[in-house]
Amino acid sequence: QIVQTWTQREAALTDSQQNLAITLNSIGDAVIATDATGLIVRMNPVAERLTGWPLADALGRPLTEVFRIISAETCLPSVNPVQRVMERGEVVGLANHTVLKARGGQEYQIADSAAPIRDATNGIVGVVLVFSDVTEKYRVEEALRAAKDHLQTTLNAIPDLLFEVDANGRVFSYHAHRSDLLAAPPEVFMGKCLADVLPPAATDVCMNALREAATEGWSTGATYSLPLPQGETWFELSVAVMPVVAGEIPYFIVLARDITERVRNQQDLQSALREKTALLKEVHHRVKNNLQVITSLLRLEAGRSLVADTKEVLGYMRGRIRTMAQLHESLYRSGTFAAVDLGVYLSQVASQAFKTQELYRDSVRLTLNLGSVQSGMDQATAAGLLLNELISNCLKHGFPDGQAGEVSVELQPANDQDKSPDGRWCLRVRDTGVGLPPDFEDKRKASLGLQLVTDLSHQLGGTFVIDSVPGGGTRFSVVFTVQKPAALVMPP
Repeated sequence: QIVQTWTQREAALTDSQQNLAITLNSIGDAVIATDATGLIVRMNPVAERLTGWPLADALGRPLTEVFRIISAETCLPSVNPVQRVMERGEVVGLANHTVLKARGGQEYQIADSAAPIRDATNGIVGVVLVFSDVTEKYRVEEALRAAKDHLQTTLNAIPDLLFEVDANGRVFSYHAHRSDLLAAPPEVFMGKCLADVLPPAATDVCMNALREAATEGWSTGATYSLPLPQGETWFELSVAVMPVVAGEIPYFIVLARDITERVRNQQDLQSALREKTALLKEVHHRVKNNLQVITSLLRLEAGRSLVADTKEVLGYMRGRIRTMAQLHESLYRSGTFAAVDLGVYLSQVASQAFKTQELYRDSVRLTLNLGSVQSGMDQATAAGLLLNELISNCLKHGFPDGQAGEVSVELQPANDQDKSPDGRWCLRVRDTGVGLPPDFEDKRKASLGLQLVTDLSHQLGGTFVIDSVPGGGTRFSVVFTVQKPAALVMPP
Protein backbone atom coordinates (compact mmCIF):
# COMPACT_ATOMS: atom_id res chain seq x y z
CA GLN A 1 0.00 0.00 0.00
CA ILE A 2 2.83 2.41 0.87
CA VAL A 3 4.67 1.62 -2.34
CA GLN A 4 1.52 2.21 -4.35
CA THR A 5 0.94 5.55 -2.67
CA TRP A 6 4.55 6.58 -3.28
CA THR A 7 4.31 5.61 -6.93
CA GLN A 8 1.15 7.65 -7.32
CA ARG A 9 2.82 10.67 -5.75
CA GLU A 10 5.82 10.34 -8.07
CA ALA A 11 3.48 10.14 -11.07
CA ALA A 12 1.59 13.23 -9.88
CA LEU A 13 4.86 15.06 -9.35
CA THR A 14 6.01 14.10 -12.82
CA ASP A 15 2.73 15.29 -14.29
CA SER A 16 3.05 18.54 -12.34
CA GLN A 17 6.60 19.04 -13.60
CA GLN A 18 5.50 18.38 -17.18
CA ASN A 19 2.55 20.76 -16.85
CA LEU A 20 4.83 23.44 -15.41
CA ALA A 21 7.30 22.98 -18.30
CA ILE A 22 4.49 23.20 -20.83
CA THR A 23 3.14 26.33 -19.14
CA LEU A 24 6.54 28.02 -19.03
CA ASN A 25 7.22 27.15 -22.66
CA SER A 26 3.87 28.62 -23.67
CA ILE A 27 4.42 31.98 -21.98
CA GLY A 28 5.38 34.77 -24.38
CA ASP A 29 7.60 36.45 -21.80
CA ALA A 30 10.96 35.19 -20.63
CA VAL A 31 10.92 33.31 -17.29
CA ILE A 32 13.88 32.40 -15.09
CA ALA A 33 13.52 30.67 -11.71
CA THR A 34 16.27 30.50 -9.07
CA ASP A 35 16.72 28.90 -5.69
CA ALA A 36 17.11 30.91 -2.51
CA THR A 37 20.83 31.43 -3.19
CA GLY A 38 20.21 32.88 -6.67
CA LEU A 39 21.27 29.82 -8.70
CA ILE A 40 19.22 29.14 -11.82
CA VAL A 41 16.93 26.11 -11.64
CA ARG A 42 14.61 26.71 -14.60
CA MET A 43 14.37 28.80 -17.85
CA ASN A 44 11.85 28.84 -20.65
CA PRO A 45 12.83 29.09 -24.37
CA VAL A 46 12.16 32.87 -24.52
CA ALA A 47 14.63 33.42 -21.67
CA GLU A 48 17.15 31.19 -23.44
CA ARG A 49 16.84 33.26 -26.63
CA LEU A 50 17.11 36.66 -24.95
CA THR A 51 19.99 35.76 -22.61
CA GLY A 52 21.79 33.65 -25.18
CA TRP A 53 22.15 30.84 -22.61
CA PRO A 54 20.74 27.38 -23.28
CA LEU A 55 19.07 25.89 -20.20
CA ALA A 56 21.65 23.10 -20.01
CA ASP A 57 24.46 25.70 -19.72
CA ALA A 58 22.58 28.00 -17.35
CA LEU A 59 21.41 25.43 -14.77
CA GLY A 60 23.16 25.91 -11.47
CA ARG A 61 24.81 29.16 -12.47
CA PRO A 62 24.27 32.44 -10.55
CA LEU A 63 21.55 34.62 -12.02
CA THR A 64 23.96 37.55 -12.28
CA GLU A 65 26.14 35.54 -14.66
CA VAL A 66 23.30 34.69 -17.05
CA PHE A 67 20.99 37.67 -16.51
CA ARG A 68 23.43 40.60 -16.97
CA ILE A 69 21.62 43.93 -16.78
CA ILE A 70 22.87 47.50 -16.87
CA SER A 71 21.36 50.96 -16.85
CA ALA A 72 20.80 52.34 -20.36
CA GLU A 73 21.51 55.85 -19.06
CA THR A 74 24.68 55.23 -16.99
CA CYS A 75 25.86 51.86 -18.43
CA LEU A 76 26.50 50.75 -14.84
CA PRO A 77 25.40 47.31 -13.59
CA SER A 78 21.92 47.20 -12.08
CA VAL A 79 21.05 45.69 -8.68
CA ASN A 80 20.53 41.90 -8.66
CA PRO A 81 16.72 41.40 -8.60
CA VAL A 82 17.11 38.15 -6.56
CA GLN A 83 18.91 40.08 -3.84
CA ARG A 84 16.17 42.69 -3.73
CA VAL A 85 13.40 40.06 -3.54
CA MET A 86 15.19 38.16 -0.79
CA GLU A 87 15.66 41.38 1.19
CA ARG A 88 12.11 42.67 0.77
CA GLY A 89 10.17 39.45 0.45
CA GLU A 90 7.87 41.02 -2.13
CA VAL A 91 7.49 41.58 -5.86
CA VAL A 92 9.97 44.10 -7.25
CA GLY A 93 10.36 45.65 -10.70
CA LEU A 94 13.37 46.83 -12.64
CA ALA A 95 14.08 50.49 -13.11
CA ASN A 96 13.13 52.05 -16.45
CA HIS A 97 15.66 51.92 -19.30
CA THR A 98 17.23 48.63 -18.19
CA VAL A 99 19.36 46.84 -20.81
CA LEU A 100 19.96 43.09 -20.92
CA LYS A 101 23.37 42.14 -22.31
CA ALA A 102 23.02 38.75 -23.96
CA ARG A 103 25.74 36.12 -24.10
CA GLY A 104 26.40 36.80 -27.80
CA GLY A 105 26.75 40.56 -27.37
CA GLN A 106 23.23 41.56 -28.31
CA GLU A 107 21.47 44.15 -26.16
CA TYR A 108 17.77 44.35 -25.40
CA GLN A 109 15.70 46.97 -23.64
CA ILE A 110 13.65 44.96 -21.13
CA ALA A 111 10.90 45.39 -18.58
CA ASP A 112 10.65 42.83 -15.81
CA SER A 113 9.48 41.92 -12.35
CA ALA A 114 10.74 39.42 -9.77
CA ALA A 115 8.63 37.65 -7.18
CA PRO A 116 9.45 35.29 -4.31
CA ILE A 117 8.69 31.55 -4.48
CA ARG A 118 7.32 30.35 -1.14
CA ASP A 119 6.94 26.88 0.34
CA ALA A 120 4.09 25.53 2.42
CA THR A 121 5.43 27.29 5.50
CA ASN A 122 5.56 30.62 3.61
CA GLY A 123 9.30 30.56 3.53
CA ILE A 124 11.14 31.93 0.48
CA VAL A 125 12.74 29.07 -1.39
CA GLY A 126 13.54 30.91 -4.61
CA VAL A 127 12.77 33.75 -6.98
CA VAL A 128 10.92 33.77 -10.30
CA LEU A 129 11.95 36.48 -12.77
CA VAL A 130 9.64 37.45 -15.64
CA PHE A 131 10.89 39.86 -18.30
CA SER A 132 10.10 40.88 -21.88
CA ASP A 133 11.89 42.52 -24.78
CA VAL A 134 10.60 46.11 -25.08
CA THR A 135 13.33 47.34 -27.45
CA GLU A 136 10.89 48.06 -30.26
CA LYS A 137 8.38 49.59 -27.86
CA TYR A 138 11.07 51.92 -26.50
CA ARG A 139 12.19 52.78 -30.02
CA VAL A 140 8.65 53.70 -31.03
CA GLU A 141 8.15 55.68 -27.82
CA GLU A 142 11.41 57.56 -28.39
CA ALA A 143 10.44 58.25 -31.99
CA LEU A 144 7.03 59.52 -30.87
CA ARG A 145 8.63 61.65 -28.16
CA ALA A 146 11.12 63.10 -30.65
CA ALA A 147 8.33 63.79 -33.14
CA LYS A 148 6.27 65.46 -30.42
CA ASP A 149 9.24 67.60 -29.36
CA HIS A 150 9.92 68.50 -33.00
CA LEU A 151 6.28 69.44 -33.54
CA GLN A 152 6.24 71.52 -30.37
CA THR A 153 9.44 73.29 -31.40
CA THR A 154 7.93 73.99 -34.82
CA LEU A 155 4.73 75.32 -33.29
CA ASN A 156 6.72 77.55 -30.93
CA ALA A 157 8.50 79.02 -33.93
CA ILE A 158 5.19 79.96 -35.59
CA PRO A 159 4.11 83.46 -34.56
CA ASP A 160 0.56 82.76 -35.71
CA LEU A 161 -2.48 81.42 -33.90
CA LEU A 162 -3.36 77.79 -34.66
CA PHE A 163 -6.67 76.15 -33.79
CA GLU A 164 -8.32 72.81 -34.37
CA VAL A 165 -12.06 73.25 -34.79
CA ASP A 166 -15.01 71.20 -35.94
CA ALA A 167 -17.50 72.15 -38.64
CA ASN A 168 -19.50 74.17 -36.10
CA GLY A 169 -16.48 76.25 -35.19
CA ARG A 170 -16.02 74.60 -31.81
CA VAL A 171 -12.40 74.75 -30.61
CA PHE A 172 -10.93 71.56 -29.13
CA SER A 173 -7.22 72.37 -29.47
CA TYR A 174 -5.14 75.47 -29.99
CA HIS A 175 -1.60 76.80 -30.04
CA ALA A 176 -1.19 80.46 -29.17
CA HIS A 177 2.47 81.44 -29.00
CA ARG A 178 1.36 85.08 -28.83
CA SER A 179 -1.54 85.29 -26.43
CA ASP A 180 -1.74 89.07 -27.05
CA LEU A 181 -3.37 88.22 -30.40
CA LEU A 182 -6.27 86.37 -28.79
CA ALA A 183 -9.66 87.97 -28.39
CA ALA A 184 -10.04 86.20 -25.03
CA PRO A 185 -7.83 84.26 -22.58
CA PRO A 186 -6.62 80.94 -24.05
CA GLU A 187 -8.64 78.80 -21.66
CA VAL A 188 -11.85 80.50 -22.80
CA PHE A 189 -11.49 79.03 -26.29
CA MET A 190 -11.44 75.38 -25.25
CA GLY A 191 -14.80 73.74 -25.94
CA LYS A 192 -16.31 77.06 -27.07
CA CYS A 193 -17.55 78.01 -30.50
CA LEU A 194 -15.87 80.88 -32.33
CA ALA A 195 -19.16 82.76 -32.18
CA ASP A 196 -18.89 82.75 -28.38
CA VAL A 197 -15.61 84.68 -28.31
CA LEU A 198 -15.38 86.59 -31.62
CA PRO A 199 -17.42 89.56 -32.88
CA PRO A 200 -20.14 88.68 -35.44
CA ALA A 201 -18.20 90.07 -38.42
CA ALA A 202 -15.09 88.05 -37.59
CA THR A 203 -17.18 84.95 -36.88
CA ASP A 204 -18.85 85.22 -40.31
CA VAL A 205 -15.45 85.39 -42.02
CA CYS A 206 -14.19 82.33 -40.12
CA MET A 207 -17.31 80.23 -40.74
CA ASN A 208 -17.31 81.10 -44.45
CA ALA A 209 -13.67 79.98 -44.62
CA LEU A 210 -14.60 76.69 -42.90
CA ARG A 211 -17.41 76.09 -45.38
CA GLU A 212 -15.10 76.82 -48.31
CA ALA A 213 -12.47 74.46 -46.91
CA ALA A 214 -15.09 71.74 -46.41
CA THR A 215 -15.94 72.01 -50.13
CA GLU A 216 -12.52 72.69 -51.65
CA GLY A 217 -10.27 71.02 -49.09
CA TRP A 218 -8.61 74.32 -48.15
CA SER A 219 -9.22 78.05 -47.93
CA THR A 220 -6.81 81.01 -47.90
CA GLY A 221 -6.94 84.76 -48.06
CA ALA A 222 -9.95 85.57 -45.87
CA THR A 223 -9.24 88.54 -43.59
CA TYR A 224 -10.88 90.15 -40.60
CA SER A 225 -9.95 92.60 -37.86
CA LEU A 226 -10.32 92.54 -34.08
CA PRO A 227 -10.34 95.47 -31.64
CA LEU A 228 -7.56 94.24 -29.33
CA PRO A 229 -5.97 96.23 -26.46
CA GLN A 230 -2.97 97.10 -28.65
CA GLY A 231 -5.30 98.52 -31.31
CA GLU A 232 -7.11 97.24 -34.37
CA THR A 233 -5.39 94.01 -35.42
CA TRP A 234 -5.84 92.35 -38.82
CA PHE A 235 -5.70 88.60 -39.45
CA GLU A 236 -5.48 86.43 -42.55
CA LEU A 237 -6.93 82.92 -42.39
CA SER A 238 -5.62 79.68 -43.84
CA VAL A 239 -7.87 76.65 -43.32
CA ALA A 240 -7.25 72.99 -44.21
CA VAL A 241 -9.42 69.93 -43.71
CA MET A 242 -7.75 67.20 -41.68
CA PRO A 243 -8.09 63.67 -43.10
CA VAL A 244 -10.50 61.52 -41.12
CA VAL A 245 -11.77 57.96 -41.20
CA ALA A 246 -14.99 57.44 -43.14
CA GLY A 247 -17.97 58.28 -40.98
CA GLU A 248 -16.08 60.57 -38.62
CA ILE A 249 -16.97 64.24 -38.30
CA PRO A 250 -14.44 66.35 -40.21
CA TYR A 251 -12.36 68.91 -38.39
CA PHE A 252 -10.14 71.73 -39.53
CA ILE A 253 -6.77 73.29 -38.87
CA VAL A 254 -7.17 77.07 -38.78
CA LEU A 255 -4.12 79.33 -38.97
CA ALA A 256 -4.70 83.00 -38.15
CA ARG A 257 -1.77 85.20 -39.19
CA ASP A 258 -1.23 88.72 -37.88
CA ILE A 259 -1.07 90.93 -41.00
CA THR A 260 -1.61 94.24 -39.22
CA GLU A 261 1.76 95.64 -40.32
CA ARG A 262 1.12 94.60 -43.91
CA VAL A 263 -2.34 96.21 -43.91
CA ARG A 264 -0.96 99.42 -42.44
CA ASN A 265 1.86 99.46 -44.99
CA GLN A 266 -0.69 98.97 -47.78
CA GLN A 267 -2.82 101.76 -46.39
CA ASP A 268 0.22 104.05 -46.17
CA LEU A 269 1.23 103.08 -49.70
CA GLN A 270 -2.25 103.76 -51.04
CA SER A 271 -2.31 107.11 -49.28
CA ALA A 272 1.10 108.01 -50.73
CA LEU A 273 -0.03 106.81 -54.15
CA ARG A 274 -3.12 109.00 -54.00
CA GLU A 275 -0.97 111.97 -53.06
CA LYS A 276 1.48 111.20 -55.87
CA THR A 277 -1.35 110.77 -58.36
CA ALA A 278 -2.87 114.10 -57.36
CA LEU A 279 0.53 115.78 -57.63
CA LEU A 280 1.25 114.31 -61.07
CA LYS A 281 -2.19 115.26 -62.32
CA GLU A 282 -1.57 118.79 -61.14
CA VAL A 283 1.85 118.85 -62.83
CA HIS A 284 0.45 117.63 -66.17
CA HIS A 285 -2.47 120.04 -65.87
CA ARG A 286 -0.17 123.00 -65.26
CA VAL A 287 2.23 121.96 -68.05
CA LYS A 288 -0.69 121.65 -70.44
CA ASN A 289 -2.00 125.08 -69.39
CA ASN A 290 1.44 126.67 -69.78
CA LEU A 291 1.82 125.15 -73.25
CA GLN A 292 -1.61 126.47 -74.16
CA VAL A 293 -0.52 129.92 -73.00
CA ILE A 294 2.51 129.65 -75.28
CA THR A 295 0.34 128.63 -78.25
CA SER A 296 -1.95 131.58 -77.53
CA LEU A 297 1.03 133.94 -77.51
CA LEU A 298 2.22 132.46 -80.80
CA ARG A 299 -1.24 132.90 -82.26
CA LEU A 300 -1.27 136.55 -81.18
CA GLU A 301 2.17 137.14 -82.67
CA ALA A 302 1.09 135.48 -85.91
CA GLY A 303 -1.95 137.76 -86.04
CA ARG A 304 0.20 140.85 -85.57
CA SER A 305 2.75 139.87 -88.22
CA LEU A 306 2.37 141.04 -91.81
CA VAL A 307 5.02 138.64 -93.12
CA ALA A 308 3.54 135.46 -94.61
CA ASP A 309 6.64 133.33 -93.89
CA THR A 310 6.61 134.46 -90.27
CA LYS A 311 2.93 133.56 -89.94
CA GLU A 312 3.65 130.14 -91.39
CA VAL A 313 6.58 129.46 -89.07
CA LEU A 314 4.60 130.55 -86.03
CA GLY A 315 1.74 128.31 -87.15
CA TYR A 316 4.07 125.28 -87.34
CA MET A 317 5.42 126.08 -83.90
CA ARG A 318 1.90 126.26 -82.49
CA GLY A 319 1.10 122.85 -83.95
CA ARG A 320 4.21 121.28 -82.43
CA ILE A 321 3.57 122.78 -79.00
CA ARG A 322 -0.10 121.80 -79.20
CA THR A 323 0.99 118.21 -79.87
CA MET A 324 3.00 118.16 -76.64
CA ALA A 325 0.15 119.78 -74.74
CA GLN A 326 -2.19 117.09 -76.07
CA LEU A 327 0.03 114.39 -74.54
CA HIS A 328 -0.14 116.01 -71.09
CA GLU A 329 -3.91 116.38 -71.49
CA SER A 330 -4.21 112.66 -72.30
CA LEU A 331 -2.14 111.68 -69.27
CA TYR A 332 -4.10 114.05 -67.04
CA ARG A 333 -7.46 112.61 -68.11
CA SER A 334 -6.40 108.95 -68.08
CA GLY A 335 -4.77 109.11 -64.65
CA THR A 336 -1.98 106.83 -65.91
CA PHE A 337 1.31 108.69 -65.92
CA ALA A 338 3.85 106.02 -66.78
CA ALA A 339 2.30 104.96 -70.10
CA VAL A 340 0.00 106.16 -72.82
CA ASP A 341 -2.04 104.30 -75.43
CA LEU A 342 -0.12 105.37 -78.52
CA GLY A 343 -3.02 104.69 -80.87
CA VAL A 344 -5.47 106.83 -78.88
CA TYR A 345 -2.95 109.64 -78.49
CA LEU A 346 -2.00 109.74 -82.18
CA SER A 347 -5.69 109.77 -83.09
CA GLN A 348 -6.08 112.94 -81.02
CA VAL A 349 -2.96 114.49 -82.57
CA ALA A 350 -4.15 113.75 -86.11
CA SER A 351 -7.63 115.14 -85.46
CA GLN A 352 -6.21 118.28 -83.84
CA ALA A 353 -3.75 118.82 -86.70
CA PHE A 354 -6.61 118.71 -89.21
CA LYS A 355 -8.73 121.13 -87.19
CA THR A 356 -6.01 123.76 -87.29
CA GLN A 357 -5.77 123.51 -91.10
CA GLU A 358 -9.06 125.23 -91.86
CA LEU A 359 -8.28 125.63 -95.58
CA TYR A 360 -8.44 121.86 -96.07
CA ARG A 361 -11.27 121.00 -93.75
CA ASP A 362 -13.88 120.44 -96.50
CA SER A 363 -11.76 119.24 -99.40
CA VAL A 364 -9.45 116.73 -97.71
CA ARG A 365 -10.73 113.79 -95.67
CA LEU A 366 -8.88 112.17 -92.75
CA THR A 367 -9.08 108.40 -92.16
CA LEU A 368 -7.57 106.61 -89.17
CA ASN A 369 -6.58 102.98 -88.59
CA LEU A 370 -4.68 102.98 -85.33
CA GLY A 371 -3.91 99.90 -83.26
CA SER A 372 -3.53 99.94 -79.49
CA VAL A 373 -0.11 99.67 -77.87
CA GLN A 374 1.27 101.05 -74.60
CA SER A 375 4.20 103.43 -74.94
CA GLY A 376 6.29 105.59 -72.63
CA MET A 377 6.08 109.39 -72.67
CA ASP A 378 9.34 109.90 -74.58
CA GLN A 379 8.30 107.73 -77.50
CA ALA A 380 4.77 109.13 -77.48
CA THR A 381 6.09 112.71 -77.63
CA ALA A 382 8.40 111.90 -80.56
CA ALA A 383 5.65 109.98 -82.39
CA GLY A 384 3.14 112.80 -81.88
CA LEU A 385 5.52 115.49 -83.15
CA LEU A 386 6.45 113.30 -86.12
CA LEU A 387 2.79 112.70 -87.02
CA ASN A 388 2.01 116.42 -86.75
CA GLU A 389 4.86 117.21 -89.16
CA LEU A 390 3.81 114.55 -91.66
CA ILE A 391 0.15 115.67 -91.71
CA SER A 392 1.21 119.32 -92.10
CA ASN A 393 3.52 118.29 -94.94
CA CYS A 394 0.76 116.33 -96.69
CA LEU A 395 -1.72 119.20 -96.46
CA LYS A 396 0.83 121.81 -97.49
CA HIS A 397 2.38 120.06 -100.49
CA GLY A 398 -0.02 117.27 -101.50
CA PHE A 399 -3.17 119.27 -102.27
CA PRO A 400 -2.35 122.59 -104.03
CA ASP A 401 -5.07 124.99 -105.17
CA GLY A 402 -7.80 123.41 -103.02
CA GLN A 403 -7.47 119.95 -104.59
CA ALA A 404 -9.62 117.30 -102.86
CA GLY A 405 -8.29 114.02 -101.55
CA GLU A 406 -7.59 111.93 -98.51
CA VAL A 407 -4.94 111.60 -95.81
CA SER A 408 -4.82 108.25 -94.03
CA VAL A 409 -2.95 107.48 -90.80
CA GLU A 410 -2.13 103.91 -89.75
CA LEU A 411 -0.43 102.42 -86.70
CA GLN A 412 -0.18 98.64 -86.99
CA PRO A 413 2.30 95.82 -86.30
CA ALA A 414 5.06 95.87 -88.89
CA ASN A 415 4.03 92.42 -90.23
CA ASP A 416 1.39 89.77 -89.71
CA GLN A 417 3.72 87.56 -87.68
CA ASP A 418 4.51 90.31 -85.18
CA LYS A 419 1.36 90.98 -83.18
CA SER A 420 3.06 91.53 -79.85
CA PRO A 421 2.90 95.02 -78.30
CA ASP A 422 6.61 94.57 -77.60
CA GLY A 423 7.40 94.04 -81.30
CA ARG A 424 8.00 96.34 -84.24
CA TRP A 425 5.22 98.69 -85.29
CA CYS A 426 4.74 100.86 -88.35
CA LEU A 427 3.40 104.42 -88.33
CA ARG A 428 2.31 105.27 -91.88
CA VAL A 429 0.86 108.49 -93.28
CA ARG A 430 -0.38 108.40 -96.87
CA ASP A 431 -2.03 111.05 -99.03
CA THR A 432 -3.75 110.88 -102.42
CA GLY A 433 -2.25 114.17 -103.52
CA VAL A 434 0.03 115.17 -106.37
CA GLY A 435 2.93 112.99 -105.25
CA LEU A 436 6.64 113.76 -104.98
CA PRO A 437 8.09 116.47 -107.27
CA PRO A 438 11.06 115.61 -109.53
CA ASP A 439 13.45 117.72 -107.45
CA PHE A 440 12.21 116.25 -104.14
CA GLU A 441 15.65 115.18 -102.91
CA ASP A 442 17.02 118.70 -103.29
CA LYS A 443 14.02 120.23 -101.54
CA ARG A 444 14.19 117.59 -98.81
CA LYS A 445 17.60 118.84 -97.71
CA ALA A 446 16.25 122.38 -97.33
CA SER A 447 12.98 121.38 -95.59
CA LEU A 448 13.05 122.00 -91.86
CA GLY A 449 9.96 119.84 -91.41
CA LEU A 450 11.45 116.77 -93.12
CA GLN A 451 14.74 117.25 -91.26
CA LEU A 452 12.73 117.30 -88.03
CA VAL A 453 10.85 114.15 -89.13
CA THR A 454 14.19 112.37 -89.74
CA ASP A 455 15.47 113.38 -86.30
CA LEU A 456 12.24 112.30 -84.62
CA SER A 457 12.44 108.93 -86.41
CA HIS A 458 15.90 108.45 -84.93
CA GLN A 459 14.50 109.29 -81.48
CA LEU A 460 11.93 106.56 -81.96
CA GLY A 461 14.71 104.16 -82.89
CA GLY A 462 13.02 103.62 -86.24
CA THR A 463 13.62 103.76 -89.97
CA PHE A 464 11.98 106.53 -92.02
CA VAL A 465 11.00 105.86 -95.65
CA ILE A 466 9.31 108.12 -98.22
CA ASP A 467 7.97 106.68 -101.47
CA SER A 468 5.39 107.43 -104.15
CA VAL A 469 2.08 105.58 -104.24
CA PRO A 470 1.13 104.00 -107.59
CA GLY A 471 -1.76 105.98 -109.03
CA GLY A 472 -0.77 109.19 -107.23
CA GLY A 473 0.13 110.32 -103.77
CA THR A 474 2.93 109.98 -101.25
CA ARG A 475 3.53 107.53 -98.41
CA PHE A 476 5.61 108.22 -95.30
CA SER A 477 6.50 105.19 -93.15
CA VAL A 478 8.38 104.83 -89.88
CA VAL A 479 9.04 101.32 -88.53
CA PHE A 480 10.15 101.25 -84.91
CA THR A 481 10.17 99.06 -81.82
CA VAL A 482 7.76 100.19 -79.13
CA GLN A 483 9.60 100.35 -75.81
CA LYS A 484 7.57 99.13 -72.87
CA PRO A 485 7.19 101.89 -70.27
CA ALA A 486 9.70 101.58 -67.42
CA ALA A 487 6.92 101.35 -64.81
CA LEU A 488 5.49 98.29 -66.59
CA VAL A 489 8.78 96.39 -66.79
CA MET A 490 9.03 93.70 -64.10
CA PRO A 491 12.39 93.56 -62.27
CA PRO A 492 14.53 90.51 -63.09
